[in-house]
Amino acid sequence: MKTGQFDVLSHIKPNERITQCDLASRLVVTESNVTQILKKLEDNGLIRREREWKNKFISLTEEGIKLRNEVVSEQEHFQADQFSMLNDQELNQLIAILKKIEKGGRG
Repeated sequence: MKTGQFDVLSHIKPNERITQCDLASRLVVTESNVTQILKKLEDNGLIRREREWKNKFISLTEEGIKLRNEVVSEQEHFQADQFSMLNDQELNQLIAILKKIEKGGRG
């Protein structure tokens, strides 16, 4: 699975119906940036897209929910392993640094 596909799957909750615009906002990209990823996921039977008037709604299929649960769980374990070598003080320092970077990126 490519990174973009993982990002999309991980940002759609099971049994959620989200507009393509809201999904793009969650991913901090434009709607056109997610269009190709959504097409690939739809072709693979992982999402369904529905159009209602001007809105395009995205939801996970049963197969998409199953895959999402698997890959998100694997990613969470991977991340936990990566940070397990840090003690509480180091984790707090890392969080403070990341918050500072995030704040600086908005200004």
